[in-house]
Amino acid sequence: MSIARFVGASMNQENFTILVSVISLLVAALALYFNYKSHCVTRKSYLINRELSRNGNIYLDFVKVTQLDDRYVIHLVVFNPSEIGLILHGLAVFKEIESKGWINKVLNAQEWEKINKAIWWPTIDLEDLHIKYRDEEYKNMYVENARDIYVSIPGEMLESYHRFEIMTNLGGFSQKLRPSVGRSFFSHNFRQIWYEK
Repeated sequence: MSIARFVGASMNQENFTILVSVISLLVAALALYFNYKSHCVTRKSYLINRELSRNGNIYLDFVKVTQLDDRYVIHLVVFNPSEIGLILHGLAVFKEIESKGWINKVLNAQEWEKINKAIWWPTIDLEDLHIKYRDEEYKNMYVENARDIYVSIPGEMLESYHRFEIMTNLGGFSQKLRPSVGRSFFSHNFRQIWYEK
């Protein structure tokens, strides 16, 4: 009789162990499912935020260059597709200089020199190329959709690459251009590269 009880207790203990194992397996599978669903939601949220960020970024574009007697004036336009107003804080201008050393030439490394004498101002009067000061054009620093910007640089216009870095309340943007004197055509091709962390 004691052998029958032992066998019965042993069967109950085996059934209990199997039951606990099955419940543990179901809980683990359910946790894996919720983790997968959470990952899908997080990924979709990331893609939506990335697209909104890309579509809401400012864009700086070249319009034309006008050569004057002692300086040249580059006409740029900044576009703000965001619903949030944009405030222009600063604009830095750099000119490409010839790379020194054979390693830089082989690696095609570009070297830039800041043009400290470059003067910029936002404007709505596209006919007036005289240098403007902050007290004359401060109202044009706010950009709702688009704003024209003039950049005056002393000297003769050489057809070299220029880099423009604009700083705003929504962040910064850098654009590399090769402006030439006169009017410009629309681009034949456009490629925008996103650098993401």
